[in-house]
Amino acid sequence: MPQPRSALPGGPRSTPPRTQHRTPALLVLGVLLALVATLVPAGAPSSAAVAAPAASAREAGDTLRPPNPDPDTEVDEATCTLVGRRYLEADQDTPAGCSRDECLIRRARVSGDYNTEVCAINATLYGVPLESGYCRDLGRRWIPVLNRCAQNPERRVRDGERVFLDAAQCRAPATVYVVIRSSLGADICLTPDELDAARAQAADTDATLASGVVDLHEVLCEPLPRRTWDAARGVCRKLADGEAEPLDSSPVFIIGDSVTHRAADDVTARTVDWDVDGQPGTALNSFERRWRAYRATHEEPGTLVIALGANNGVRTRKVAYDRAVAVASPDMHVVFVTPFRSASDHGRDKAKLMRDTELWMKEIARSRPHTCIAPWKAKVEREPGLVVDGVHQSRAAEDVWARLVIRAVKGCR
Repeated sequence: MPQPRSALPGGPRSTPPRTQHRTPALLVLGVLLALVATLVPAGAPSSAAVAAPAASAREAGDTLRPPNPDPDTEVDEATCTLVGRRYLEADQDTPAGCSRDECLIRRARVSGDYNTEVCAINATLYGVPLESGYCRDLGRRWIPVLNRCAQNPERRVRDGERVFLDAAQCRAPATVYVVIRSSLGADICLTPDELDAARAQAADTDATLASGVVDLHEVLCEPLPRRTWDAARGVCRKLADGEAEPLDSSPVFIIGDSVTHRAADDVTARTVDWDVDGQPGTALNSFERRWRAYRATHEEPGTLVIALGANNGVRTRKVAYDRAVAVASPDMHVVFVTPFRSASDHGRDKAKLMRDTELWMKEIARSRPHTCIAPWKAKVEREPGLVVDGVHQSRAAEDVWARLVIRAVKGCR
């Protein structure tokens, strides 16, 4: 399915349960060697590979992330290496697991919220929060335990292209990682034959390799403005003057933050054609922009789910939610997901804002027809173990959030 421009819906879950797994040493070595290889462009001498001592986030000067001595025991050694983190062997005081504050190379630093940590080089991450289905459509490896899509952090384009062979970030049958500049979309993994075809297309059109890749791949074509996929010719084409852009449709559109993103694959595994736009770090002030982007390429959904609020500033007022709901037609259903932040982890002011936000959402639901509440805040207050840092779900609770939201949507009248 073509990828929407603003929402990146996830695909069905096809990964094993999230349990601690010690990967055999030879497999880990293979992943590490593949990662080193992918940090060297095709054709570069082997001496260009990076193999430096580990650097902790604290040594890198990241004062916003204090060192965490407890390793992540649910991230196996191969996955830990893939995202650039150091795997720690067990000792008498600490179990084996993936370090939360050490990277494999000195110039990298750890980034991400609790249970989503990856390393980054010059702010470019080893794993990005795309939605799972989009990640798989790009031929890249989805990392369910971290809710990240594997990314090569070496993304500087030279001589019009950047290609990495036998890339650890790719999933079979794709093996070639191609860097795509952000204006054209996301990085993609190809088979060697697809790479040859893209290079031929680029030569025929006197364009860069990235443009040649976009021309031949629907997953990159469809999100671009004024472009559409010509299935008969198997090519991306520009819309003619006056030709309207085709609109996708979805029964439900969920717009939210990192809490939504963490549960996106759980939602899409249980539903059909729901669109989920979970963007970490976003607040209600992002709603209007994201809604406009979505409606530019989609018909109006039957239900709009607003799962924003945990990142709002303390000066947020009810009128901001009134404005958000005003975009919906009178017949559209609206579901609010009440946000949660604990006072013990995030302060009294934030906790008060969460209480106020819950009251505002309930007040709007009482006054507007077809408007309902998914009571995540109340659920967490009854079961505080559902969150790990005062705001984000535990890995097991991601599906709890998904089921709560799905139940609210299906029960909204």
